[in-house]
This record gives sequence, C-alpha cells and structure tokens, in this order.
Amino acid sequence: MAETNSNIGDVLAPVDYVVVEFPDGQPTAGGFDRLLDLADRRVIQVLDVEFLRRDTAGVQLIPATELPSVPGLDLGLWQGASSGLLNGEDLALIGEQMTVGAVAVVVVFENLWVLDVVTSWTTAGGRILLDGGIPVADLMVALEEAESR
Repeated sequence: MAETNSNIGDVLAPVDYVVVEFPDGQPTAGGFDRLLDLADRRVIQVLDVEFLRRDTAGVQLIPATELPSVPGLDLGLWQGASSGLLNGEDLALIGEQMTVGAVAVVVVFENLWVLDVVTSWTTAGGRILLDGGIPVADLMVALEEAESR
C-alpha cells in the first residue's frame, strides 16, 4: 500500500487504469459511451486515453483517428484525451500481453466519487493513512483462499 498525504486538498482521488484489448483490431462503441457517462456525472475524471496497436514489429501508440470507424462512435472525440502518461516501459508491458493484430485502449482515471466520503471523514478529524489499488489477480487469489478456509 502506498502512503498518502493527509491533507485532503493536496490528494488526488485514487487513480486506476484499465487496458482493454480488441483482438480483431475493432473497438466497440458501448464501453466508450459508458466511460463518457461516468465522466459526465463526475464519478470519474479521465486522465488519459491511449490507443495501441500490436503488429509483428511490436506495439505502438496510435492516434484515435487511425482506428477503423466504429458504428455509433466518433473516436475523434478521444483524440485530445491523450496526456502522455504512458512511457516506453508501460508500452512494453502492455505489448507483451497483446495479440498480434490487436488494438487496445488504455484508460487512466481518477475515482472522484470517493472524495466526498474522504472529505467527510477528514473534516471530522480523520486522516488518510494509506490508499491504493488491489490487482485483480491478487484479489482472485485472496478470494479463492478465503473460500477454501
């Protein structure tokens, strides 16, 4: 777990990411619609959206406008959402998991919903000690271990 600053004004809400691969190279509209809805309702703040393509030479970032058109989705809306948070190491790690010919989207987002909860506690005298995420694989192992007890 990572330590966090106890001054709520200086703290971001927890930041998470998700990488979704489209093995056939064709993104679908539904997830992007839901992502926009969450951002519009201020449940999350999208910090970065990056599109990747893997071919036999490796993985590279690609502009949203270079992706195949998707019925019901204007991928151009995501063109300005890239903030450059991914580095070469991140790309290599993601690329190792991707299928040749696939396209992936990486979304980095701040969980804004938790700020009201934390602010209520901290204004009442509480202080943030730690925050962080639990990788899904670790959670699955912990759940399996709990079930076997």
